[in-house]
Amino acid sequence: MLNSVPRKLSGSYLRKLKEEQERMRLEKLKDKPASEERHVGAVSEGKLKSFTAVCQTCGASTKFTVNALGFATCSNCRAQAAYRIGVA
Repeated sequence: MLNSVPRKLSGSYLRKLKEEQERMRLEKLKDKPASEERHVGAVSEGKLKSFTAVCQTCGASTKFTVNALGFATCSNCRAQAAYRIGVA
């Protein structure tokens, strides 16, 4: 019959495991180019992040921000535009 209590791992094994994890993390950081770290999300995909237009709700010419799903939001009144940007 198997015992249901998990075994405690030895200290030397845990030290080696942590060293290996740290080494793998450093290798990943070294392999990743610096330009890839700066461009994240919509910017690297070439999607529009913001634009200026006249809001149909408040009537002001304001900046609209576009979220990851393509919905545009007015910076003045926070109304959502009736259309989505960059969605086929």
